[in-house]
Amino acid sequence: AAAAAAASRFACVICGDKASGKHYGVHSCEGCKGFFKRTVRKDLTYTCRDNRECIIDKRQRNRCQYCRYQKCLTVGMKKEGNSVQEERQKSGMNGEGESPSSPGASVGSGSTSAHMGIGSSGSTDDEMLIEKLIAAELSVEPKIDTFHEEECSYDRLLSTTNSQLAQLTDWAKRVPHFSTLSLDDQVALVRASWRDILCCSLAYRSIMAPDCGLILSVSIS
Repeated sequence: AAAAAAASRFACVICGDKASGKHYGVHSCEGCKGFFKRTVRKDLTYTCRDNRECIIDKRQRNRCQYCRYQKCLTVGMKKEGNSVQEERQKSGMNGEGESPSSPGASVGSGSTSAHMGIGSSGSTDDEMLIEKLIAAELSVEPKIDTFHEEECSYDRLLSTTNSQLAQLTDWAKRVPHFSTLSLDDQVALVRASWRDILCCSLAYRSIMAPDCGLILSVSIS
C-alpha cells in the first residue's frame, strides 16, 4: 500500500498515465515499462508512418511504436547493461525506486509485490493485443493524407461497398485468435457485424475531413 501511494504521486514521463514506480531510471506506467522491456529484450525495430513527431500520450501511445520508443529513450530510459534483466528480477518497487527490502518498505510489501507482478503481466498482454489490433487496422485502412470529391453513382457505391467488405474480411483474419475459430463461426461473426463495422469506418474516415462530406473509402468521397 505504501509503495502504491508513493508511486501515485508521479505521472509516467512517456505518456502521462499514472506511474507505478521508477522503471529503467524514470517514473513510468506499467504499459510503457512493458513496451520498453519487450523492445529491448527482443531487439525490435519500428518505423513511423508520419514524420516522426507523433503525439505520445495516454490515449494515443499505441498508435506509433517508433515515436513511443524514441520518447522512452529521450526521457532517459536506460537499456544499457543488465537494466532490463534487473527490472524483471525486482519483485516490487515504490515511487522512489526502493525495493521491498529497503529500509522504507512496509511489512506487507511482499504480498503487494506479488499482486503487482500479476497486474504487470496482464498489462503487458493488453498492450501486445492493442498493438496487434492497431497493426491489423493500419494494414487495411491506411492513413488518409489527401481528399478529393467526386460524384458517387449507385454503381460506384456498390463497387466501393464490395471493396470494403473484402478489406473487412482481410482485417478480420488479422485480428488475434479470429483464425482459430471454426469457419462457420468466422462467417457468422462477419455476417452479423459487417454493417456496424462499415458504418464505424465511414464515420471514422469522415471525421478526419469534416469539409469533404462522407469519405466512403480512401479513394472516393
